[in-house]
Order: sequence, then structure tokens, then C-alpha cells
Amino acid sequence: MNENEDFLMTQFQLETTEKLTIKSYQDDRVDIALSGNQDDAASNNIRSLSSSFILTPQQIIEPWPYHEVDELDSAGFSAIIEQRAEVVIIGTGKNLCFPDHQALQAFHQAGIGVEVMNTASACRTFNVLVAENRFVIAGLLIN
Repeated sequence: MNENEDFLMTQFQLETTEKLTIKSYQDDRVDIALSGNQDDAASNNIRSLSSSFILTPQQIIEPWPYHEVDELDSAGFSAIIEQRAEVVIIGTGKNLCFPDHQALQAFHQAGIGVEVMNTASACRTFNVLVAENRFVIAGLLIN
């Protein structure tokens, strides 16, 4: 995807002080829950996502139209950078792969810390940072 292409993203935003956390991760799916509701598997407050998405403590932005790390570019990161997070976690799918160095420079130029890891590690790290009340954003590839 290049900088001139626009893509439609939908947002699910919380109207509450609850926070979104990751309940579970499998290679083809991530389950998102409101904090405090993680033990209630039958809860309506759990949402399963099977395509790549962006997650903040307050909202789910989907779809994030990428499936592989080599598709990521600075245009793909613009929706994340616009949120002005303290730290960004990029989950690269089942295996750790690094996006293009120039694409990652967009975070550094914006003064935002960025960490790249496999999606399972990114899910765990996201939950830890949310529990610490940090403003973290995760861009999670589901491939």
C-alpha cells in the first residue's frame, strides 16, 4: 500500500473507563475483552478478530489491511502514528520479522518508541503496558 492509497477503517471505541485487553491469541485469531471481563468466556464483551488490526486501550481500529511484514510501509503506520501513543508494538505474525527500516523511521521522527516482536509476544506486552496505565498501541498482523 502506498501513501496515495486510502483505506477505510472502522473504529470500535469504548464509552467507558474500562480498558481493552487481549484475552487470548492463536495464529489465526485474537480475542479482545474489556478489562475485568476476561474470565467470562460467554460474555458479550469479548470480540474475536481474525484479520490484522490496530488496538489501543480504548479502541479497536480495523481492518488494518496488511497480512505480511513486507507489506508494511510508512503509509501503513500513519494510522498508528496519528494516535500519538507513548509506545507502539508491532506484532509481526507467528514469526519475528522486521519491517523496512525506513518505514520504522516514521515513528522515530514522530518521537514515538516502537518495538517489533511476534504477535504472541506483542499481545502479552500490550496487556502488561495497559495494566501499567501506559498509552500503548499495538499493530497486530494476523496471517
